[in-house]
Amino acid sequence: AGVGLVSVSHEELGSRAEAQSDDIACADLSNPVYIAGASAVQALIEQAQRALNDVGADITLVYQKVGSCEGPPALIGGTEITATPSYYVFEDDSNPTKATGRACSLPASGVKPDISVADVTAATCGRNLGGGAEYTLGERHLEIGGAIQAMTFAVPATSSETAISAEAARVVFGFAAEDHTVAPWLVGGNIFHRKPTSGTQILAAAAIGLNSNLWASEHQLGGNGDVVAALKAATDKNSAIGLLASSAADKERGEIRILAFQSEGQACGYLPDSSATSFDKVNVREGRYGIFGPMQFLVNVNEAKLPVKISANADEHVRTAVDFLTLSDELDEASQLIMLEAAVKASVIPPCAMKVQRADEYADPVSYEPEAACHCFFEVNAGVANHGCVACESDADCGGDTPSCNFGYCEKR
Repeated sequence: AGVGLVSVSHEELGSRAEAQSDDIACADLSNPVYIAGASAVQALIEQAQRALNDVGADITLVYQKVGSCEGPPALIGGTEITATPSYYVFEDDSNPTKATGRACSLPASGVKPDISVADVTAATCGRNLGGGAEYTLGERHLEIGGAIQAMTFAVPATSSETAISAEAARVVFGFAAEDHTVAPWLVGGNIFHRKPTSGTQILAAAAIGLNSNLWASEHQLGGNGDVVAALKAATDKNSAIGLLASSAADKERGEIRILAFQSEGQACGYLPDSSATSFDKVNVREGRYGIFGPMQFLVNVNEAKLPVKISANADEHVRTAVDFLTLSDELDEASQLIMLEAAVKASVIPPCAMKVQRADEYADPVSYEPEAACHCFFEVNAGVANHGCVACESDADCGGDTPSCNFGYCEKR
């Protein structure tokens, strides 16, 4: 299908501000639900807060950005996290989807998270980091897969490079221009990646065959924003390369170029999208782009496997937050539509828009057909032109190969 440039959802969200202090205690916010983990999930958390506001849910998502593999041990072990928390408000009437981060204060001892969020499973964190019990789920823990993300290798927009293979990435990030090199990435100080506990890095590590704790360490940066800043600041643009979640890279396309990635065994490389100017994520959704996986939300549960509170909160608030963050089928139709739109705006893919899935971060993609597909909803909202989708209000408006009216469009099922 032909693909048009998205002009609202990505560019407007790209002007997101860092957290500003409101000098308020987090506990004094309205029904705070504490979330700790991956920096790559920030865009979805912001948009989930907007969705909660839109449906009148009196819940404040309080987010501690600590890295994917630092959240699970805190939730499993019931320990406090002291990292600076943020919550999100929407104050720009001309751009109602633009989130502004606000900082709130915690006790000196920190707070136990209600929800841990990671780009990979707790088991995969342990596999990469040599962890044991701190990454082992008990009977009262539940890990829920959510929206799918792509991770990208990226360069400054003026770089001459357009692609990288798994084998080349293994050399570039495994040696950082020492002993073994791949041109033009010959300057160790211009090779930017994340900490070993980063889910972004672990997901990429699985794709290139280099455990996260073996990446060269000259520039271990704390989050996606740090990598973006480093790529922009590099004086030798051609030797600069970094690792980013696509949700971060998409918002910086004027200054940063996502590289096509060639997995081992592929004859060529693929972008996450059908072109450098589209946001359709078609090569992720159909399994050609190799670095992707679902967000993983880890919670404590009761005997009925329902999420329960850890902080001074009500179980129902934690369950509502989990349902929104995971795009749960338990949401009513209006809330589902709002969260599907929120996922598109956050540059992640709802499971219902996927045509492949994988058993874990190391498995090959296999064909997948969602129970209630949202391929058309995703493509229309991602700006795909000539999508061929038929709008509908009920199944009576559909027929032939697409008899089901899902989320306003006719689908196969």
